[in-house]
Amino acid sequence: MESPLGIVAGKGLLPQKLINVCLGQKRPVVVLALHGQTEPVLVENIPHHWVNLGAVQEPIDYFRENNVHEIIFAGAIQRPSLKHLTFDKTGAKWLSKLGFKVFGDDGLLSGILELVEEEGFSVVGVQDILGDLQVPVGTCGVHEPSPKDLEDIQRGVAALRVLGPLDIGQALIVEDGVILSVEGAEGTDGLIQRTQFLHKTDRGGVLVKLTKPRQSHRVDLPTIGPTTIQRLKEAGLKGLAIEAKATLVLEKDKVIAALDKAGLFMVAIDPEWPT
Repeated sequence: MESPLGIVAGKGLLPQKLINVCLGQKRPVVVLALHGQTEPVLVENIPHHWVNLGAVQEPIDYFRENNVHEIIFAGAIQRPSLKHLTFDKTGAKWLSKLGFKVFGDDGLLSGILELVEEEGFSVVGVQDILGDLQVPVGTCGVHEPSPKDLEDIQRGVAALRVLGPLDIGQALIVEDGVILSVEGAEGTDGLIQRTQFLHKTDRGGVLVKLTKPRQSHRVDLPTIGPTTIQRLKEAGLKGLAIEAKATLVLEKDKVIAALDKAGLFMVAIDPEWPT
């Protein structure tokens, strides 16, 4: 019998989609549910174990007891302040090893991956299980970006190339060549909501969302879903640009239908565009 896939579940649609696919393939799963993060309904009928953020040895023991060899991190996790976390002995040891990496998302995640693998587990990417979530280069839906939109996208890509190595954010919003806002701890939906009050023209801006240069593609890939499109429409934006083959598009058919209905565009670009 195939060993279970261990899912560390955060918020959003992604953990449920993973579970559904695994069950459809007759692959067993066990879920590590995080207090204050995982939706309780997700694990109602699935083998699971609840832990607090900061507990490390308990999750390791749980996965080992269930013969888990592969672990996948799925869903958004709202990262609390370190002063609000209580670490067990193993967690404190990990924190010491991570050092300054804890102050940046990319460094923290890459450090956690290394430590998880030191415990004998393999960390797999969501795209290894759900390869259909990524899109190739090109326009998704019926609406195309205008030449002015493409200029804004190019401006956004250039800015993210500077900000990405500093581990600042995955996304920003550009309008008429002006960068209105950059993604912070609130995530993409929060960025969009915050920016709706910053418009300078009636034309509306463009959301640009890319991976960061040192970002691991096994965790924390840029993700959008139908809610993202609704937020864009409510904020008066014209559309978005995502990184082809590196952005997870949840419920792709619903996303494209929402784009078409709202009159918005979505273009998947090569990360090296326009060079």
